[in-house]
Amino acid sequence: SGYEAARLLDAMITGQGSPARNGVSPILTIVGRESTEPSSPAGKMVQRASEYIRSNAAKNIHADDIARALGVSRRLLDLRYRQITGRTILDAIQEVRLNQVKLFLRTTAMPIREIGDICAFRTENHLKKLFRQRFGLTMRDFRRKAQPRRRR
Repeated sequence: SGYEAARLLDAMITGQGSPARNGVSPILTIVGRESTEPSSPAGKMVQRASEYIRSNAAKNIHADDIARALGVSRRLLDLRYRQITGRTILDAIQEVRLNQVKLFLRTTAMPIREIGDICAFRTENHLKKLFRQRFGLTMRDFRRKAQPRRRR
């Protein structure tokens, strides 16, 4: 079936005909893998928490906000998040925020203070300290290396 699908795809791409709309595959059933099975309730909670973090990290959210949004206790959220990801909620929030900072550093000339405000960091110094701890270089050095060189 895989070879037949590849052959039909190749024919479509190279313009050597179009596959028939029916009878393409003789597969009668699909055997699910473990990775395609629904995750545990804890796994679903962590997935929802991660989605919430990605969507709201710049809004100065805290673990309590995430727990409230998910309708669970802060303690349960902390426990399950660490159990499944090996990280804390705070680490996850900071990672998303720091990745946003890196994007701004790569793509804009915006001052670091403004970037910190947009990405919900308390102070510029706090952001600089976290950035250096996490990535091993200053924000200025990161920006210099990440932005394309300008021609003179």
